[in-house]
Amino acid sequence: SPNALDRSAPTAQHLLFVGHIEAMAVGHVLPDGRELFADVSFRVGDGACVALVGPNGAGKTTTIRLVMGMLRPTAGRAEVGGLDCWRDPVATHRLVGYVPGDAATYPRLTGRQHVDYFANLRHAGAGRRAAVAEQQARAGTLAERLDLDLHRRAGTLSRGNRQKLALVLALMTPRPMLVLDEPSTGLDPLVQQEFHAL
Repeated sequence: SPNALDRSAPTAQHLLFVGHIEAMAVGHVLPDGRELFADVSFRVGDGACVALVGPNGAGKTTTIRLVMGMLRPTAGRAEVGGLDCWRDPVATHRLVGYVPGDAATYPRLTGRQHVDYFANLRHAGAGRRAAVAEQQARAGTLAERLDLDLHRRAGTLSRGNRQKLALVLALMTPRPMLVLDEPSTGLDPLVQQEFHAL
């Protein structure tokens, strides 16, 4: 099981910046029958910044995927904002800005096209244009702070620049919670500093 929930400075690679997340006796058994972890419980209150720390293979990313409703726990349950992550994944995802450890992008789209696509995907109905424009402006500010050229195709970006794009996409929409899996991987030290300042 993950070694600790560290409430100190956010220096670990696996970070949870959260509003309200609760895991209750969560366990996960792999398809081959091996138990990855069992009886993991934690509660993170509103406004907390918590790092999930442990050695490689301890289950940190799996725990994050369970909390995001991407994997079904074989025991227990996880909640985000009072919602069951597995039963209500769409509602859960509306509450969370998420950066996976292995963020995928569309190689032929530019960073700007990613921003436009996700901004339009997240909004419908009245006030859509204003909300999309607000997200596009926020994305431009974030890209500038992270030194990311949004005019380049994602397929031509280095790993670090693809990570910057994933951060921009997660942070451009105001959400009550952020779940970040290895958010600073591939970022140079100066950009890491700017990311932590965000």
